[in-house]
Amino acid sequence: VPTNGPAISLLDDPVRLVELAIDGLSFSVPDDFKLIFVESGAITVRLAAPGVQPVDVQARVGDLSAGEGYRLYGLYFEGVDDAERHRSLVAQLNN
Repeated sequence: VPTNGPAISLLDDPVRLVELAIDGLSFSVPDDFKLIFVESGAITVRLAAPGVQPVDVQARVGDLSAGEGYRLYGLYFEGVDDAERHRSLVAQLNN
């Protein structure tokens, strides 16, 4: 959930979820995608899966790199209110 602008899904084109781990995630977007996060900027990530109540996680942009035609973002989770539900959601989403 960007602080300015509408929410985006990391599961829908043109965004591509690269990795989801217990401590963060990475995703890529094409260069022409209208989304720009600054390095060390804060963001809220909502993790959700069928049958499990969503959890909002505070994250920080830790890595930002550009490739040929895309940008790769690495987010690091900083604030998890319900650690058990967070672990459960990450495990379910990785299956």
